[in-house]
Formats: sequence, structure tokens, C-alpha cells
Amino acid sequence: MNKSPLFSYYSRAQRSAIFSLIGLMAVLQIGMYFLKNPKPSDLNIDEIAMAKVEEKLDSIAKAREFVLTSFNPNFITDYRGYVLGMTETEIDKLHAYRAQGKYVNSAKEFQQITGVTDEWLSKHQSYFKFPQFASNAKNYTEVRPQRKDINTISYDGLVAIKGIGDYSARKIINERDKFGGFVDTKQFRFIENLPADVYAILNKNFFIGQRPKIDKINLNRANIKDLQRIPYVNYKVARSIVVYRSKQNVPINEKDLQQIPDFPMDKFEIITLYLGDSN
Repeated sequence: MNKSPLFSYYSRAQRSAIFSLIGLMAVLQIGMYFLKNPKPSDLNIDEIAMAKVEEKLDSIAKAREFVLTSFNPNFITDYRGYVLGMTETEIDKLHAYRAQGKYVNSAKEFQQITGVTDEWLSKHQSYFKFPQFASNAKNYTEVRPQRKDINTISYDGLVAIKGIGDYSARKIINERDKFGGFVDTKQFRFIENLPADVYAILNKNFFIGQRPKIDKINLNRANIKDLQRIPYVNYKVARSIVVYRSKQNVPINEKDLQQIPDFPMDKFEIITLYLGDSN
């Protein structure tokens, strides 16, 4: 076998020495790499020096002067609560109370909600600044709108209420006149094509005072025309009642109306107010 020209001038012993030297250099290079880049776990941390640094930082933080000025305690942030000396629990209680849309209106109430100590409150309450309305809260009485009788209110009275315009007022009065008056506030929601917010306005501002006189209809004697006098009962429903009644061997009652095709069950409670033994 031909020897490599590179090593042709060296003896076997010389070549072995060269390879050994190369191997030794490789090992030294690898060792130097790991010495320069030790694992994080092998690092020697000077805990005493780190403790001194942390102590120095704490002393700087404590030495930093925080000037107290008037503030609204309702808006204490995590940071401000910390520098004021509140605990995390006390700050969290305040934030939870405010998350409900409520406001603290006095120093005593602040203590009740947060649980701060008497010492803390004595030191800081002089800096509390509440809005003017809070100091007058005890003297404030909400003025609620006086509800009116829907069966006696005039057109002018309706349009005078915020949210009820000409169109809605005419629809309400036409519905009232058609039945001779409302018998239940539930009838408000059956007035067709009113703006959605008007229904809420009616319930808030009106009640049933002067009730209309009701001529009750006998379910087993009335004809189609008589049944159509009942609010929300049209010709189709009235005819179905008569047909159903004719097929029964015993008198029918209000519960039987549930068997009538196309009967307006959402208006069942109102319709039954017009049923009785008069006719």
C-alpha cells in the first residue's frame, strides 16, 4: 500500500507522536470551551453580594419621598394603594366594590369596605376628597315620575311624556278606544308597531286605574258575532270556537280554548277576563 506523501518522510513512531499531539490539542480546545461557557447550574452566585444589592435597592425605595395630596379614594390604583401602605387584600376589596358600579361616599364607609385599620384611616382620611354630590347624598331624594291612569290620559298628556311622540300616542289611544279601555298593563305589549322603547315607557309611567265595564260573554251560548266582541278574537278564531263547541257533548270551558286552532295563547289571560255567564 502506498504511503501518503504527507507522512512519507516520517517514521512510524514520529507519525504516532504527531497524531497524539493533534488529539491532545483537540481535547484541550474542548476543555477550554466548557471552561469559558459553564452550565447555569455550575455558576457560583455570590448570594451575599446579591443580598447587599437588594438591600440597597430597598433602602432607595423606602427613602423615596411620596408626597400626599388630596385624592378621591374611589380611584386608588394598585400602585397608589401600595405606597399608601394598603395590603393587597384591602386594595382588592375596594376594586371589587367599584366593579359593581358603586362609589364610596365617606371615610367610614371606605374602612367598612376595605378593612383598613383605624391607624391607617386616622393617618390618611384628612386627604380624602369626595365629590360634592357624595356629601349631600343623605339629603338627596330621587324624584320618581308619578304614574298616570292609561285609561284617562289624553293625547296631549301622552305626547308630553319624553319618548312618546305623535305616532305612538295615536296608536295607544286607538287601541284603548277599540276595547273601551285597557283591563291589564299586559295589553301594552300587544299594541302593534310601536317603537320598542315605548313599551318600557308605558310600563314605567302608567297603571290601570279606571277600568272599563266588561260585558262578559258566555262561551257556550255566544255566536260568532258575539265572540268577535272579545278583544283579540277575530272571525277565524270565533268560528273555530263555535265549530269545536258543536262537536262536544258537554259544555266547554276556558281550558278548552287551548284546543282551538290558531287561538292566540299569548293573550289567553286577557281574553278570559271577558268570559262569564252574562250572555
